[in-house]
Amino acid sequence: PQVELIERLIGKGFNLKLYDPSVNLSALTGVNRQYIEKAIPHIGSIMMTSLRKTVVAADVIIIGNASPEFRNIEPML
Repeated sequence: PQVELIERLIGKGFNLKLYDPSVNLSALTGVNRQYIEKAIPHIGSIMMTSLRKTVVAADVIIIGNASPEFRNIEPML
């Protein structure tokens, strides 16, 4: 569902940035890699390496991950 949401938002013209430390593009293989390359072929250009930079630059934040890292983003705002 998150990949579909990302693609829809990009398709609607939103300037989307994605932060997910569990996504390692160079480590993706097989069906997972094929799916990402087909669904979000430009994922490398929207990936961010810093949660803080992503949050500070955002107008809207969508969290689709239960990682503890995302529980305390309010102080970054």
